[in-house]
Amino acid sequence: MSTIYQTIDSIKFFDYTATFVGVARDVPEVTMTVPYNTYRLEVRNSGVIHAVTWKDAYKPTTVEADRLRNLFSMVLGFIHEHPDFKRLPPPLAGCA
Repeated sequence: MSTIYQTIDSIKFFDYTATFVGVARDVPEVTMTVPYNTYRLEVRNSGVIHAVTWKDAYKPTTVEADRLRNLFSMVLGFIHEHPDFKRLPPPLAGCA
């Protein structure tokens, strides 16, 4: 938890907008990747609650987007490595 907190603090997570875009406004051309990951993270610290939602679909991304993506990857990594998570049955995926 301290590693996650340090990362949240270092990237200034509480300064991110609630709906994050991740592409600079002055970019002349943007591409969209499908499928894409959608993230939502809610953080509580010292009585303050902040949530960020992001559709990681657009390129080119910003440094802030890269930092947020790394945070989400770190949190997911901790979850996936937890023994209780590893005991769960594998997810079912497919298209109908």
